[in-house]
Amino acid sequence: MTIQGLQGSGTFAHAVSLTNTEVNTSNCCLFGAGGSILLQADHIGLNQSTLNASGGLDVAGGLITLVSRGGLDIRNSSLVTTSGSNARFGGTIDLNAGTHINLTGTIIDAHARDSGGGSITMAASVISLRGSRFDVGGANDFHPISTITLTGTRAVCLSNGTVLSADGLFRGGTIQINGGARFTSRQSTISAHQGIDTGSAIQPGGTIQVKATTVKLVDTQLTTSTSGGPQSVGGSITVEAHKVKLKDSQILSTATEGHGGTIAITSPVLNRHGGSVINASSQSGTNGTVIINGIFQP
Repeated sequence: MTIQGLQGSGTFAHAVSLTNTEVNTSNCCLFGAGGSILLQADHIGLNQSTLNASGGLDVAGGLITLVSRGGLDIRNSSLVTTSGSNARFGGTIDLNAGTHINLTGTIIDAHARDSGGGSITMAASVISLRGSRFDVGGANDFHPISTITLTGTRAVCLSNGTVLSADGLFRGGTIQINGGARFTSRQSTISAHQGIDTGSAIQPGGTIQVKATTVKLVDTQLTTSTSGGPQSVGGSITVEAHKVKLKDSQILSTATEGHGGTIAITSPVLNRHGGSVINASSQSGTNGTVIINGIFQP
């Protein structure tokens, strides 16, 4: 399914606006992945609409691509490209805009039920996510690691209970955020957990990487963990900025029986207020490592 300008492939319509609309290229058959959905316009708006490119039974999710030379505004909508059981991996969702991407009350789902999770990629000058949820979780440790990547040249902002989840049953995925000048998160959660103990040594928590000139976390959790056995590792979290401010927030890379993970914060200035916690401990195994390259300031 392609929506574009009248002059053929690669051209842009002035605007694409979908309200109370469903676009469905999902596949319910045994073989073959979900289909592709492409929207190209100077401005794209979705309101109470669904784009669905999921796979069924033993097939992978498809590809959803939204490209806007201006802005991309999505409210109370769903973009879904999940995979069926035993499929190789979840689908791919790629959002790219010239000026801004604004999401409110929106679900973006590329998780895989019985296989490796998919990927979600967003790039714009400013990315703002309000009360939205991203999920790329997977269940299989032998397929590509699921990923969420947010790139903003000016800012990336999360608020109002936004959740970015790369939680996996056998291993956590990877979440990468480059906020450009500023990354702020209020009342939100970023997680990359490993979920169960199967007795396998390959049970790592996921990876969270945050980079911006200024990073501000308020009532927010950055958390990786493992529930695996003694050989599992809690994952890793890195934060790089010129200034980091934590208020009533948690940065956690923990383990149940295995090794705690690694937390590395590199910033000339680190302000920690309220009940903020930085912790890489293990409940019954070896504690992990917290590395802070900078100066604490009240």
